[in-house]
Amino acid sequence: SAGGLVCLLDLSHRNFYICNPLTQSLKEIPPRSVQAWSRVSVGMVLNGRTSNEGCKVMWLRNDGNHEVYDSVQNMWSQPGAFPPSIKLPLALNFRSQPVAVGSTLYFMCSEPEGVLSYDVSTGIWIHFIIPLPLHLTDHTLAEFQGKIMLVGLLCKNAATCVCIWELQKMTLLWKEVDRMPNIWCLEFYGKHMRMTLP
Repeated sequence: SAGGLVCLLDLSHRNFYICNPLTQSLKEIPPRSVQAWSRVSVGMVLNGRTSNEGCKVMWLRNDGNHEVYDSVQNMWSQPGAFPPSIKLPLALNFRSQPVAVGSTLYFMCSEPEGVLSYDVSTGIWIHFIIPLPLHLTDHTLAEFQGKIMLVGLLCKNAATCVCIWELQKMTLLWKEVDRMPNIWCLEFYGKHMRMTLP
């Protein structure tokens, strides 16, 4: 999702749709030129500050193939080759949906641990090698007021807690900014917990 718009994928018909829940509108996106669906991550950014200016949808496969749909031009394009400096195949964390900040999409990687970014307006890829916090199990990226956040389960000595970290731009490290109250964590003590990601 981005700016109130939601990108939907119909797995049975393999089509993309852009939905605006407020106006109850639904638009089908033209078919892509490459029909491949395994190991795919999809993200969306706005062209400007509001959804009225349109959006871009990006489709990224773990082999580096990618396409971008522009709602203004109503077409898909292949914006150039994947940079050879980033190791392929990508070890994307497909349980973590990409998040958008401005014109940049952020994807969670698992090997090496970190975040892969793609600026839709400039076409620049960057792979940030960022180790995950210790004892972290299930986790996903999130965005809050233009900041990249990490939400996950911290499991240590049979104790489990939901924690939130913020990516520090200067150090490129995760800094814990909040965690579930201890009284709630006690309810998880000794239990095998999983976090269901949207």
